[in-house]
Amino acid sequence: MLHSETAPRILVVGGAGMLGAPVARALVKHGYLVRILGRTAPPDLGQDQEFIRGDVLDPESLATALNDCSGVHVSLRGTSLDSARRVEVGGAAAVAQACAERGLKLSYLSGAGLEAAPGNDAFANIKRDAEQAIARTSVLYTIFRATHFMESLPLFVRDGRAAIFGRQPHRYHYLAAADYADCVARSFSMPETARRTFDMLGPEAFTMAEALTVYLRATHPEKKLEILPLPLARLVARLSGKQDFQHAVKLFASFSRMPEAADPAPARTAFGPAPTTLGEWCAAKAAERS
Repeated sequence: MLHSETAPRILVVGGAGMLGAPVARALVKHGYLVRILGRTAPPDLGQDQEFIRGDVLDPESLATALNDCSGVHVSLRGTSLDSARRVEVGGAAAVAQACAERGLKLSYLSGAGLEAAPGNDAFANIKRDAEQAIARTSVLYTIFRATHFMESLPLFVRDGRAAIFGRQPHRYHYLAAADYADCVARSFSMPETARRTFDMLGPEAFTMAEALTVYLRATHPEKKLEILPLPLARLVARLSGKQDFQHAVKLFASFSRMPEAADPAPARTAFGPAPTTLGEWCAAKAAERS
C-alpha cells in the first residue's frame, strides 16, 4: 500500500527487531507512514517505511528521527541485564520526554506478570522502571504488557536441538506478534487508550514445554524437547563464556518465578480478543518451511 506524503508518520524505535518489525508493518497497513530508528537497517524495508541509523540514547539522532512524526512506538531489548537497563529504561525515558515536549503519543512494549513478579526480579524491575519513567512525564502513552510471543518458539531450536532451561511451571497465553501489532497500530487513532496499560494475552494458555511441543510437532516432528535443569544450564553458560547464553539462562530463571498474573478484560474490550491460536500459527510456520 502506497500512502500519501501527508499521511501521519509514526516512528518505530526498534523497528528492525522480532517484535518491532510486525508493528511497522501493521502501521503501514493502517494507513501510516513509518520511520524506523535503529543501529541496523531492516533487511526487508517495505513501502512507506524509511530507516534512520541512530541510537535512542543519542539526543541528536532521536530529534532527527522524531521530525514530522505524530507518534512513537518503542520496542527495546538488551543482550544483558546491564544493557537492558541502560537501553530500555534510559531509552523509554528519553523518548517519553521528547514526545511530551512535542505533544506526540507514545506506545511501549512492556512485560506481562509484573504485578506478581518478586520485588527482587531484575528483569521485571527493568520493565517497571521503564513504565514509571514514561508515566512521570506528561506524554499520552499506551503501555502494552504482552505475554509470551509465539515468535519466541523458533528461538528454542538451535544447533539441531530443541531445549528449554528449567521446568517452567507457569502457563502463558501465547500471543501472535501480528495480533499484538494490529492493536498497537489501532491505538494511535484511539484517544481512549491514552495513559492506559493493557495486558495482551493470546487465546489459549500453555506451559512453555507444552507450547514448544505444539510447535515441534508442526515444524520439526523429528525433534524431541529437552529440558536442561537450571543449575546445569548456569554451569554450561558460565563455562561457555557466551554473554547471550548467560543472559538467556537468567531470563529463564526469571520466567520460572513469574506467573502471568494479567487481566485481559480491558484489552479485549478496547481491541477485541486476539484471533490467532497457537495451532494456526504453527501450521502457518510449517507451510512456510515446506
